[in-house]
Amino acid sequence: MNRSRLVLLTDKYSRGTLNKSEYEEFIALLGKSGNLPELDKVLDSHWDASSDKHLVKTDRKHKKPGIKAKRSIVFRWSIASSILLVAATCVWYFSQPTVLPSFTEYSTDYSGIKEVSLPDGSVVTLNANSNLIWSNDWEQNGQRVVQLHGEAFFDILHLNDDIAFIVSTDDVLVKVLGTSFNVDSRGIVTEVFLEEGKVELQLKNEQVETITMAPGERVKYNGQSKEVEKLANESMISSAAWKKGVLNFKNMLFSEVLIELNNIYGKNFECSDTSLLSKPMFVGVPYADWEAVQQALELSLNIKFTESEGKYLVETE
Repeated sequence: MNRSRLVLLTDKYSRGTLNKSEYEEFIALLGKSGNLPELDKVLDSHWDASSDKHLVKTDRKHKKPGIKAKRSIVFRWSIASSILLVAATCVWYFSQPTVLPSFTEYSTDYSGIKEVSLPDGSVVTLNANSNLIWSNDWEQNGQRVVQLHGEAFFDILHLNDDIAFIVSTDDVLVKVLGTSFNVDSRGIVTEVFLEEGKVELQLKNEQVETITMAPGERVKYNGQSKEVEKLANESMISSAAWKKGVLNFKNMLFSEVLIELNNIYGKNFECSDTSLLSKPMFVGVPYADWEAVQQALELSLNIKFTESEGKYLVETE
């Protein structure tokens, strides 16, 4: 073997300056059993050189016989093991193919809406303060799976090989092949509205039959009370008005309206008027930034929002 080459590579290894090709060459040299005696000599010379740098003359004079030999043996085996381990690890690392992340995450901030084109051709519109996680290995697994926290409207592309699309929330699984629907998973109530196509709902941790939905139906599931409600003859305006640029508070208690405003805009509210909190609302305002929505609600409900210490106090005018 080329002893000078081994000396060079060993020296570069000890200084941490080996590149990828040199690591591969180093491993090839170390892997040949006939090179072990030569490696022993090279490591021994390295031990001598490094020891001489740190020993003072009095140390050399009074060193006991055999200590250097013992240290040399330990050192050689230690560094040989280290070389083999580190070099093999580095070559393995350099040889790995570039792997795409297992998941891709999409999210929106408060009062923001984002349209997302998924790799399968489906389009998802995320409402404010929402998070969607897409599984990148959908082609290998034979199904398209997303995790949703918040609210989103799905326009699912129907694939020829009928690869199912599954939306998973904390409480329900929504399974479709190709359709348009809205899922709102904020709070303890999960709502699914089907605009067109067909979906199947499976309630997690519940021993109930799969719920099949038809267009125009909306299913509400309360994860706390375990109650399921199915409504018919619903529309986009009544069930997913935000997709049309409207905040539609139809037959909602004012306390529920404040919770929805908190979900969308991240504002905290305090209302001491219990009669106002229990009052049903029938109001729709344009979906806009908080300042515009605040003004519209104040005018339509005859109330006043006053900001104080990080929250909004709600009072009647």
